[in-house]
Amino acid sequence: MADTGFNAKNWRDLIKPRKLEVDADSLTPTYGKFVAEPLERGFGTTLGNSLRRVLLSSLQGAGITAVKIDGVEHEFTTIAEVSEDVTDVCLNLKEVLLRMHTNEQKTLRIEAEGPREVKERLQRVLQMLTETVELKHEVIEGLRPSHLDNLGLAFAMKSHCREFTRRTGLPCEVEVQEDFDDLDPGWSIAFYRIAQESLTNITKHAQASRVRVALTREQGGIRLRIVDDGVGLAEESLTKPKSHGIVGMRERMRQMGGTFQIRRPEEGIGTVVEAFIPTAKPAAMSA
Repeated sequence: MADTGFNAKNWRDLIKPRKLEVDADSLTPTYGKFVAEPLERGFGTTLGNSLRRVLLSSLQGAGITAVKIDGVEHEFTTIAEVSEDVTDVCLNLKEVLLRMHTNEQKTLRIEAEGPREVKERLQRVLQMLTETVELKHEVIEGLRPSHLDNLGLAFAMKSHCREFTRRTGLPCEVEVQEDFDDLDPGWSIAFYRIAQESLTNITKHAQASRVRVALTREQGGIRLRIVDDGVGLAEESLTKPKSHGIVGMRERMRQMGGTFQIRRPEEGIGTVVEAFIPTAKPAAMSA
């Protein structure tokens, strides 16, 4: 009984974490940093190993699950004019690495006649399969980014700007002071697509050295502003509604009951893109 009381006291005196913090700036679709403190000595390693095992056991993968070879009834046989027996072929197929972006089963076919190595042919087939699946994934992701639905507008905006900087080398300053989790999904996709289109235009036309993206909540609504210090748009471009995707961005704001404008800054050079949705007019449509 005394021993039980001693153990109970130990559990009562155990140091427990007082808070759990999320490092929002470091979040990506594949990485997250979470801080729990304080902890008993050695408990961090214990918790880390437990989480690692849970994550590893939850990873999805793809691999060859069945093999059919014409004229072969079982794995312990040989194939005419093939140097490897069926067992060796199966063992070699186990080393094939696959990347799948779908839960659907896929079938690979290799056809070969006469003396030759089928390794290169297999690699070409796998490459074609990978490219096809990745293209399908990109199309689906392009229709509506998954991290916008899963992690919210603020994270999606920051993540896209980080990717923009990584891809182009242009510094992109992001000002998003809150999560905006209360926004209508139609508003979120509209703001995200306008930022995406604006950054694409900057890459192609602006010749800028710095970009700033700000998403702020004002008294009358939500405002997105993208500013660059590039050469700016020519006068004829500002007057042509179909140039640089302006018509699409303006239409998005019209559907949300908001406003859109693209102009030169009051001072200096560059371009200012602004989209504003008043909170007094809730969105009725979703992109």
